[in-house]
Amino acid sequence: MKIKLSTIETEEAEKNFKNLIEGDLNKTFFLNGVWGSGKTEFLNKVEKKSVNKFKILDVWSKTDSRSVLEQSFALLKPIVYWSIKLLIVAAVVVSILFSKLLNIDLIAPLTKLMNNSLLGLVIIVICLMVAVYQFFRVKGDSIYLYLFKEDLVSLKNKVLIIDDFDRINKQEQLDSYKLFNVLKGKLPIVFVGDFSELIKSEDLKYLQKIIDLKVDLPYVLESKYIWTMFAEEFQKGTGQPFNETLLSLINKERRTLRDRAQFTQLLNREIFDYKKNERVQLSQLVVIDYLYLFYPNLYSRLKDSSFFEDLEYESDEPFKELKLRPELLRTLEILKSVDGFPRPFRSDKTRYYVYESINNLSVSQAKSIFENKNKLITYLNETEKDKDFSEFLKNNWNSNTFSDEQKKTATDAAIDLARKDIRTDLVNYIIAMKNEKIMPRMKAIVDSSDSNQILYSQPPEWKGKSEAEIRTIRFNHWNDELKSQNFDLSEIIRFLESFHFFNFQQLGTLIDNITLENEELLKLQHCDQLILVYLSQQNIFNKPAKWSPKLWNLICELNIDNFIRFWKILGYIRSGKYSNSFEIFKTIRDFENSGINKIETNQRVINCIEKKLQSNKLKYTLIDIN
Repeated sequence: MKIKLSTIETEEAEKNFKNLIEGDLNKTFFLNGVWGSGKTEFLNKVEKKSVNKFKILDVWSKTDSRSVLEQSFALLKPIVYWSIKLLIVAAVVVSILFSKLLNIDLIAPLTKLMNNSLLGLVIIVICLMVAVYQFFRVKGDSIYLYLFKEDLVSLKNKVLIIDDFDRINKQEQLDSYKLFNVLKGKLPIVFVGDFSELIKSEDLKYLQKIIDLKVDLPYVLESKYIWTMFAEEFQKGTGQPFNETLLSLINKERRTLRDRAQFTQLLNREIFDYKKNERVQLSQLVVIDYLYLFYPNLYSRLKDSSFFEDLEYESDEPFKELKLRPELLRTLEILKSVDGFPRPFRSDKTRYYVYESINNLSVSQAKSIFENKNKLITYLNETEKDKDFSEFLKNNWNSNTFSDEQKKTATDAAIDLARKDIRTDLVNYIIAMKNEKIMPRMKAIVDSSDSNQILYSQPPEWKGKSEAEIRTIRFNHWNDELKSQNFDLSEIIRFLESFHFFNFQQLGTLIDNITLENEELLKLQHCDQLILVYLSQQNIFNKPAKWSPKLWNLICELNIDNFIRFWKILGYIRSGKYSNSFEIFKTIRDFENSGINKIETNQRVINCIEKKLQSNKLKYTLIDIN
């Protein structure tokens, strides 16, 4: 689908102008309209309805050196014009031949010929005419002027059109006035041009003497009307509204039908031929294409990284010299956006430049990804390879772009990836959005009176509820959601704590008391997470001296991955500088007493960790905590 150029109906105006021209008075008209506004096309339609033949005299773009009078005669009476030309050429040729005969001493035969035939007399007359013509230097225009003035040539059923009269130079305008003074009243004459341009000229008085009636183009060819129609066709072709700010600028600048045709051709090529629709923000693309056509200097400067800064502060002379009108400045503001999908101009300029082909992800392609769960999982798992999809999802998640079913599919896929410890940016985002939907979190706001103080705004969903109630609602929702996807208790704990929805202390209050006597719990995938919740429930989280022998045995029997994660969470070890190396802290923070001071690490902790690392052939060093 493309943007179509609507046919603008002017039939009533065409009939009215036709009737004016076909009147009996052979009046002189001025058809008024700015350059490119469709005057020529309008006259072509009028001619089709008229019995007269329209003869267009284009003085402005003429390519020969003939005078205006000679051009007009050749246009209106071509047969007579070329007959005169042929007669003059023939006379010159005969005169030359006759002179040649004299030079080769053939006077006697020629004299005999002239005495004995009419042909000789004709030759003599021709020679005399050429001699007289050369002697008096008769100007060719005088012949045409005489024929026009004395009505020796018929101008019936003809209309003389003087196109682009406002664009010809002063001398040609003065020459034209001489001609039209002669032709006035002999046939209809139509001047075509922009009357406002002629008003600026001192020679307007000549035109006023000749013109009988000034006729404006019909309103439907006015800039505001044709561009309103264009905006409608743009929306039909692209499915998006045309930018109102740019439309206001176009109307202010009185862009014409010719401008509309050029702009439409460029947009069709950029949007549809180069397949930029749904791959760029159209509101920005149309602005850039408009600048390319009508403000080439500004378009060239768009490639400068400092363009918008220079524009805002007018830091360089060229911008000051441009003296941009307010409507244009407001239009340029459209290009300042750095948000949304597809990526805006300032984030990826190349795709917006004219004649640049692009192959980034389109909106329809991005939407289609949600129709295939396996494909969706691939994109969620590899967001770094396709940032377009990531931006599309983030920019549209909270809009009406996705159905509830599509959001659920994406959420289930993200939860499944998180279960496998795949935490891409998009996985984290989708799960965070799910958490917000269950129960929004408080939003941080900066206190304007004290920049160091951070305040929090409470969501309306919290009204009438305590923080404990909020936590319970959030936990119950997540617990039901994860159980529906066959998460066991250890996986639920791991999921909720790793995304920082709850800490182990909060989970200890929300989960039923865990007992070490339940051997089935100890066989779960993330047994270390169960133990940490158990420590919180028993209030011995950072008190290894109070741990029972059974608990110690259980900890030491954890598989190496769960074992290392367990002690990392408690803060007793961290990864070393090299792969598969660790650092064991000989001293730790005294968490029982505010954590400010350091205390020696429980020796049993160090022994347990050392033994496990040694049995798994992992390197380690003992260090003091920073």
